[in-house]
Amino acid sequence: RNCISIIEGLEGLIRLQELRIDNQNLNPGESLVFDDRSLNSVANSLICLDVSGNKLDTLQDLSNLHALISLNVSNNSIRSIHDLSTSLNKWSNLKEFHIKGNPVMKTTRARDIIIVTAKRLEMLDNKAISEPNRQFLENWNQYKSFNLELS
Repeated sequence: RNCISIIEGLEGLIRLQELRIDNQNLNPGESLVFDDRSLNSVANSLICLDVSGNKLDTLQDLSNLHALISLNVSNNSIRSIHDLSTSLNKWSNLKEFHIKGNPVMKTTRARDIIIVTAKRLEMLDNKAISEPNRQFLENWNQYKSFNLELS
């Protein structure tokens, strides 16, 4: 395990496609920090990111990584389903997502919310998402929204 606490210095790596910085040896109370300039420089090239086990409590810093296809944020401290949904809406290419071991997954229907929000997602925590399952969840979501409008 390395002791990287700040992700910086990526400005010259505009073709970087894969970054694995999981399970860093961080000080107590410390989480991985991302330099905005570094992330902006790889926003259109980075397709695979593993930041699992780094005590992250939000994914907002990663929202501008538009090219992401595979993201592993397992075993962090992510709690907010709203923040998670906001980020998922920005990752329109995301096909594989690992988020197990985060408090947010204890939220009622968290998996369903993720599937409905991430339209191109094919795998969630190593489980395939079938098209009939996705369609059912989307229809259920529309049904609930329609009933709320009628109330």
